[in-house]
Amino acid sequence: MKASALRVPTMNGIIHRLVSLVGHIGDDGSASPFDAISKLSETVGAQHFPLMLPLFLPSKDIRDAFLSIDTILRVHMLAAEADMWLTGISDLAADSPLAKDRFLTRDQIFELNRLKAVGEIGGWTFDSGGQLTEGGTNLRVTSVAPQIGVAKPRICVASGMRKVRPLIAALRGRIINGVITDEGTARQLLEHGVK
Repeated sequence: MKASALRVPTMNGIIHRLVSLVGHIGDDGSASPFDAISKLSETVGAQHFPLMLPLFLPSKDIRDAFLSIDTILRVHMLAAEADMWLTGISDLAADSPLAKDRFLTRDQIFELNRLKAVGEIGGWTFDSGGQLTEGGTNLRVTSVAPQIGVAKPRICVASGMRKVRPLIAALRGRIINGVITDEGTARQLLEHGVK
């Protein structure tokens, strides 16, 4: 997503608002290197609303307390009302981005696999039918929850064979309703009957 934001030309987007779906703070309090929305906001001149939280908090109770803060509630509300979402997607293999970037431990990845999770969007995990996983890290994730089955564009930017299984699940479960991808990935999705 950040690489995509870097390719956007300068424009006047003053009438638009950009809202983060995912937290921008590392577990150690540092700024996230994955923050695409700040760069995009600078480029297009749009007001932006960052989600000033880590992706995961230590417990459900702590997560719920943070999500009840007025400014955090406002960002979640603005995201829920957004005309369009752009998001990424990942698998949940031992070498997945969440594992490589140390958002999740190996044991947490194994627990998600035990819960039959096949992918994640914004840290929210889901199974092969596109249903959000009950338990696991979904109890502690701070990002904006997917809006299942909405008519507004919920577009996933993803390509490559590792993304096919999570994309199929997310499309079937209507977590997303559109994909920006390459030809090879699109062919795989069509071969699996996803339209």
